[in-house]
Amino acid sequence: MFTAYDVHALTELILEKYTLAMKPLSKELHIPLKAVEILMFLANNPEHASAKEICDSLHMKSGIVSVHIDRLVEDGYLTRETSHADRRLISLRVTSKATPIKLKGQALQKQFLSDAFAGMSEEELTAFHQSIEKIVDNLQGMEG
Repeated sequence: MFTAYDVHALTELILEKYTLAMKPLSKELHIPLKAVEILMFLANNPEHASAKEICDSLHMKSGIVSVHIDRLVEDGYLTRETSHADRRLISLRVTSKATPIKLKGQALQKQFLSDAFAGMSEEELTAFHQSIEKIVDNLQGMEG
């Protein structure tokens, strides 16, 4: 049976190895890793295009997200668009200038996942995916 420590240690290891996998892109672009994470989040999840959703999903503080968004907009990788329905809402969009970065980042992400799941059969991957879905459902159903 897993302990809380096992779950914590696994989470930390995944984050550490993912950071190492994405570092080359950060260095190549000469932008902070957090900015790369934000850009990749928006590239992979265009339906979650607000700063608040970035903060919630990536567990980053709003001040940090704002600084990196400003830089990405200034560098031409993102645009800000005001919602026609509610002018208080700002959507962030990845620009065509960011396409090569998006493709490199997605290739790094794909390689990371391939390396992480190396040696697992299709049945094992399916069982793992089903287990993760069940855990997420259980956690979302918890109070507090």
